[in-house]
Amino acid sequence: MINAHAAGLMNIGVAEKVVLCPVCGSELNLVERDVLPAVLCEQWELSDQERRAVNRREGDICSQCGNSLRLMAFAKTIQSVLRNRHGIGAQFFADFAESLRQANPDISIWECNNLSVLHQYLQDTPGLVYTEFGSSIPGIPSEDLMGLSFSDDFFDLVLMTDVLEHVPDLDLALRELVRVLKSDGSIVLTVPVLMNRKTRQRAILDERGELKKTLEPSYHGAPGTSEDDMLVVHEFGHDVISVFKAYFDVAMYNEEELPFGANTVFVLRKCF
Repeated sequence: MINAHAAGLMNIGVAEKVVLCPVCGSELNLVERDVLPAVLCEQWELSDQERRAVNRREGDICSQCGNSLRLMAFAKTIQSVLRNRHGIGAQFFADFAESLRQANPDISIWECNNLSVLHQYLQDTPGLVYTEFGSSIPGIPSEDLMGLSFSDDFFDLVLMTDVLEHVPDLDLALRELVRVLKSDGSIVLTVPVLMNRKTRQRAILDERGELKKTLEPSYHGAPGTSEDDMLVVHEFGHDVISVFKAYFDVAMYNEEELPFGANTVFVLRKCF
């Protein structure tokens, strides 16, 4: 059954009532899942409405390709940036790599964390740099956002989804992103955010540079996850926009009409 709430993310086919997945191009049938652990909802102090919104962001997936509403919105925003900034278009995100190969542009792209189900469509993209924080896998380097190894003005396009909430020093990470981004480059990112509240920190860096937990430790990932890189440092609210605007020009896309800005995608470009 097609979920009508997802209509803002869809491409309409020849027959107006046929709704297609913007990633794989198949007729879209959303599988609705309950994926938010109760403990995470309690730690984040989500209302019932907020819980439903965030749960749909992560839990509603395409029955064919498995991409969530978050990843569909993310993919469409990437395509919009490529079309508007670089003149490269593809009807569906699955055609992303092939479109770049055909256009043969000189575009450097950084996938700074595994983009889940979207990664399979990116991995053969020309000009792609793929890294994972803490990687021990041969051929996949590790990068720390607070101290990147890349030279200045290196990337045309940076892709990250739900990463910055885990970074202890957000300002340092944003300065590093400014440094490695080309003057006309773009960063497409998501963070878990609820626009009806302010950001709060669950941990802070003390004077010795050590991470001190100020609230009960909260981790993103499967229940029972307790790896340091999954620790939630920032629970973002509407003031994250001001933080981004200190370093970038900010555009926001929220094609999926979830309440509280739960499925917002940000596009950041350098300020001049």
